[in-house]
Amino acid sequence: MLLLKDAESTERNDRRERRGGALCVLAVALCALCVSSCGPEPTEPADTNLGGTWESNVNMFALEDITLSLVQEPEGVVSGAWTARRPPANCPPPTPCVASGNVIGRNTVAWIELQLTGGPRFEGGLVEANRMRGILAVLSSYDTITFVRR
Repeated sequence: MLLLKDAESTERNDRRERRGGALCVLAVALCALCVSSCGPEPTEPADTNLGGTWESNVNMFALEDITLSLVQEPEGVVSGAWTARRPPANCPPPTPCVASGNVIGRNTVAWIELQLTGGPRFEGGLVEANRMRGILAVLSSYDTITFVRR
């Protein structure tokens, strides 16, 4: 009788070990699936290209009708030029009524960041293939803006 109980006990332990081993294999497989299904790092270059001319007809920070002419390199580095008009009230003679400068920035998986040298900073993202939306910031002030590629 004692021998029978020992055999049953050993058989139960073997089944538990097999179940435990199967659960361990399942857990490892699930972990591997989770790791492999992760997307790219947020700071990696985006698959999208911002090259082209972008326009916004906003009136903010004493600028209106802002135009960006952008070129994007393969690693997500964006460069180009920007222009904007100053409303007449903000450009008494001899102040020019046109503002302009260079653009430098990055197009990453997580966001687009563009510095308009001598002007504001844009932070946002593509909401459609030809539409960028985000904020235009000057120092601690900011407002929302949308650029459309023409």
